[in-house]
Amino acid sequence: MTVKQIEKLKTPKFIQQIESTLKPMEFLARCAKNYGELFFTNSFGDLETLVVSHPQDLQELFNPTNKILDAPGAANEIFKPQLGENSLIVQDGERHQRQRKLMMPPFHGEQMLNYGQQICEITQQAIR
Repeated sequence: MTVKQIEKLKTPKFIQQIESTLKPMEFLARCAKNYGELFFTNSFGDLETLVVSHPQDLQELFNPTNKILDAPGAANEIFKPQLGENSLIVQDGERHQRQRKLMMPPFHGEQMLNYGQQICEITQQAIR
């Protein structure tokens, strides 16, 4: 993986939190434009959060051979009351990998194209 300089947002934390709550997509788009594809924000509670905009960067970060990052189960403990102890989001390590592999087949290839078609059809029905 190429080493990249990752900037932290210079905006005060409380402003980041307000902007990310009121207009999250605009906030993230503006941050990506100003800080690049990788940046740290404090907009999500007290945690300093790495925001990754490019899928290749995300894949490299979680690549098991590089061991740069592991699935962020511990960082996502906050979601346990809402999602439950067995949610993939709150798991890490081997347990996360095993569960993820079981879930992935429906999210590959032609199945994703089928989902896209279904979403379009449902949207057109709702508009009518």
